[in-house]
Amino acid sequence: MKRVLIFAIPLLVSLSLFGCGTDTDSKPDVEGYVLKTDEDRILVAEDISSEKFEEIKNKTVSEFREQHNTSQGDKLTELMYVDYDDAGKFEKGDEVEVWLRKNSSVSDTYPAQTDSEAEKISVKK
Repeated sequence: MKRVLIFAIPLLVSLSLFGCGTDTDSKPDVEGYVLKTDEDRILVAEDISSEKFEEIKNKTVSEFREQHNTSQGDKLTELMYVDYDDAGKFEKGDEVEVWLRKNSSVSDTYPAQTDSEAEKISVKK
């Protein structure tokens, strides 16, 4: 019986820890281009082409908000602030993939904001 417990307990602990890992091999929650970086967050323009990024890269958040408030059914650029401890390593123009934490929620504001730090952000190559 002791032998079974010696093998069973480490196995159960290993399996439970394995289940706590992150699933960053899955599809990212957000993909887009970095428009702005701060010390602890980035502003991402979601699902746009490199050509569209070139058109909008010098717009301010205020200009986007004004367009958002006066738009009448036009396709708007979706923006999202994403919190991340190492946000300073990203630069304007980086094409990124963002994985949010499993229980994160996104505000209904413009630009949208996450309620917790991203799990992972990587630059697309």
